[in-house]
Amino acid sequence: MFLNLQPAIRKGQVRAIETGIKVLDHAARINRYASPQRHELTGKDGKPLTLVQLLEAVAPITDEEKQ
Repeated sequence: MFLNLQPAIRKGQVRAIETGIKVLDHAARINRYASPQRHELTGKDGKPLTLVQLLEAVAPITDEEKQ
């Protein structure tokens, strides 16, 4: 499946990239390459980030990036 998606991925089609990531993730889980992981985002003070801090850290997506 991933090989069939490669031409569209190379063209930068967002839907194909998202689907390719899902295919690779699924294959990793089936083959037990992916182990359960826990990720935690903290601020400079070591406390969890608030939603406002997270949104400030992430730049808004421009129209050029969506295409």
